[in-house]
Amino acid sequence: MGQSHRQRRPGDSGGPGPLSLPLSPNAFVNVGADAALDLDRPFTARLLASYRFPLGFDLTALFTHTSGAPWARSVTIFPPEAWAAANGALSYPVSVTLEPPGTRRLEATNVLDARLDKDFTLGVRSRLRLTLDVLNLLGSRSRILEGNDAGAWYPDQEGSGLGRRVLAPAFNLYTRALGTRVVQATLSLRF
Repeated sequence: MGQSHRQRRPGDSGGPGPLSLPLSPNAFVNVGADAALDLDRPFTARLLASYRFPLGFDLTALFTHTSGAPWARSVTIFPPEAWAAANGALSYPVSVTLEPPGTRRLEATNVLDARLDKDFTLGVRSRLRLTLDVLNLLGSRSRILEGNDAGAWYPDQEGSGLGRRVLAPAFNLYTRALGTRVVQATLSLRF
């Protein structure tokens, strides 16, 4: 089975829809034919299973696997105002990728949620339902360490390596931490 490959052009992410801006710096820097698409998303797989035990107990479990989302280091460049004025351009910040999109991926996650419930008949028309939910049953932990140190770059002049670099404020800090196991019991009366 052959694969069709097409040549990527600047501003073309390889997929349909409005993705990269044409003629943006990202269209010319680090966006080769092997780079991830602009809309590349993590893979998610879910498996749902239910089982009815004797005495009317029902167990339902949901397992979710999510691969890590792709990312790449980027920097926001603030062109010098003198250069912008001399070239008839706006001194507007532009974000530029420093490596091919999808070079790095966030950590994958696996989460198992479970529910055990039982209905009790109280009379002709009344029912009592007891439900026990356990979210993140296996205690899966996930955290995201901000690895994009690029932040902002204020060059002194065009083509110069001199200027002021400001690191991203969240660099080397954890921006998200997940892993709480939650147990919740619910009692409901229907009549």
